[in-house]
Amino acid sequence: LVDVTITSSSWTTGGCVVTVTRDCDSSGVTGLVAADLVLVDDAGGSETITSIAPVAGVAGSYTLVATLGADGYVLNLKAPAAMTTKGYESTGSTTGTVSAG
Repeated sequence: LVDVTITSSSWTTGGCVVTVTRDCDSSGVTGLVAADLVLVDDAGGSETITSIAPVAGVAGSYTLVATLGADGYVLNLKAPAAMTTKGYESTGSTTGTVSAG
């Protein structure tokens, strides 16, 4: 398994941008699909990830689409055995907040 770091930014009611990089060389992880990720709100409730799409020209970055309310969220890769894209293990989750209004 390759250890990876997951980060996120630009949280809105429509989703966020997520970046996954290999810890060994900081290169971006490509080929991930929505089913490789898990998104929960602050209360631990599961959120549906509608889709993810690679950000053009930025290896390892994806636009994540989800319908989110004003809340805090935790995003991570699923456990390696549960992932569609095999071979990666997250070293920790990333968090984000969607503000009201």
